[in-house]
Amino acid sequence: MRKAPEGNPEEAFIVESVIGILAFNSENEVVEKNLFPANPEIIASALLRLERGEAIVEAKEILRRLSKRGFRAFIFENKALAKTVEEEMKLETRFEGSTAAGNLLRSRLVEMALEMGVIKSREDAYALIQEVSTRIASERVTEESEKMEPMIVQAVQVLDELDKMINILSTKAREWYSIHFPELNRLVDEHETYMKLVVNLSERENFTTKSLEEIGVPSPLSGKVVEKASRSLGGSLRTEDLETIKGICREVLSLHKLRKNISDYIASLSEEVAPNTAEVGGPLLTAKLIAKAGSLMKLAVMPSSRIQILGAEKAMFRSMKTGSRPPKHGLIFQHPLIHSAPRRQRGKLARALAGKLTMAARVDAYSKRFIGDKLKEDLEERIQKLTSSKDKKDLHSPDS
Repeated sequence: MRKAPEGNPEEAFIVESVIGILAFNSENEVVEKNLFPANPEIIASALLRLERGEAIVEAKEILRRLSKRGFRAFIFENKALAKTVEEEMKLETRFEGSTAAGNLLRSRLVEMALEMGVIKSREDAYALIQEVSTRIASERVTEESEKMEPMIVQAVQVLDELDKMINILSTKAREWYSIHFPELNRLVDEHETYMKLVVNLSERENFTTKSLEEIGVPSPLSGKVVEKASRSLGGSLRTEDLETIKGICREVLSLHKLRKNISDYIASLSEEVAPNTAEVGGPLLTAKLIAKAGSLMKLAVMPSSRIQILGAEKAMFRSMKTGSRPPKHGLIFQHPLIHSAPRRQRGKLARALAGKLTMAARVDAYSKRFIGDKLKEDLEERIQKLTSSKDKKDLHSPDS
């Protein structure tokens, strides 16, 4: 075995690579090595653990051997690993972002792999490096996705609370303003539009065709509002009453703006974490399914029948207890395909959608390939078949 060099006998440079963990002296000569078996899965796992700063068995062994030979200072290109070694093995370590030894190994990686007998040919070396790189990249994507999943869960919960707040405040504001203009409540269903009208126009005398169209109320509806405003049975409100109501309406509009920002944030997260599921079900529904399941992995292992009624657990338990008909859908009712369909068709459509969502979630969780466009196309073809005239009898069947 080579002795420590005379120039600096106590210093060793530790570099991890696809072929294993190598130790170099200050003259860039290999003084110790611990080679990995030529198995891409094992190598990728070891490199990822080292990257995270874990002093794996192979690293500890080579450091012990170096210590016995008289080496006392160990230079790492991996800052996390250097810290772990110092804390766990009580060795003197130093971090350098790039070392001459590391650059040498990376420039001659294939040649050194051949010399050390890790692989038999250059082709095998390139194939091994590519496979390990692919596995590491895939694992990193998975780790990042898992980090983002708790963000999705929290954001969905905030969105649900915002919806409750918006509905409560909007209902109270409409009830209060109805003292002045009760007919408006029946004419304008959308809370956001109603709040804009109150904030911008205040008294019903200001409800003109021009002012309504400037706010964005379409002409057929604006004409009805103007007509009702001119013959309203509502009473008058004091200036301070109107200002208070308008203040509530402004807060509701502010909450609507916040809701949109959070919705956009959730959409971007779900498209990154589960692109296939987001393509099939839509980003917001995907986020809600992940949040309800607890994680993408938990969603992926669910059968499609469970995903179909996810979010309708109370109705399912009630059905089991009373013997009533079970729910046809849960959260997936929010998909336009389901909530816009005739009631008699929703059961069949919900099953078709749940089946594709299951496939999409499993691809997102296990393979990271993008086949969302193909799944969506298949779903559309299935829906077309289910809703065609030849399937009307099937759609009217009791289990639909």
